[in-house]
Amino acid sequence: MPKQSVPETCRKCGAYCCNLGSVTVTAEERNRILDAGHPNRFVKVGLDRYDIKSGPDGRCAYLKDDNSCGVYEERPAFCRIWPVNVELKDGKLAFSVFKCPLYPELSEKDIEGMKKGASRIPVDMIKGIWDVPSIFRKKLERFETESL
Repeated sequence: MPKQSVPETCRKCGAYCCNLGSVTVTAEERNRILDAGHPNRFVKVGLDRYDIKSGPDGRCAYLKDDNSCGVYEERPAFCRIWPVNVELKDGKLAFSVFKCPLYPELSEKDIEGMKKGASRIPVDMIKGIWDVPSIFRKKLERFETESL
């Protein structure tokens, strides 16, 4: 996937996925962002777990005014795998994809890479991914989904 197309596509979309509420990250991901010189916009939510702050409308604290990601090179795993979604079903990882404007730009190789990245996300974080207010889950209804 051409590196420049992702941010441009996302800016044009309004970075809708970056307005879905906070993202949980590991301490390692948090440290990578902070070590790169970005401001601390995290809230500790558990042992080795942090949420990126978001506004009441769900807007990510690192999303810039032009709808580009302020931590793009250091973005956490959940952001790297978008629009691939990972859930636990019957104790196994299940993948789907949100058909956002980025989806048509992705190759099968891109999708497989995102699934591989998703499978490295700690299980406790995957279990908690949908523990968000229903208003943010409802925002996802904008996108058609497809099982992978």
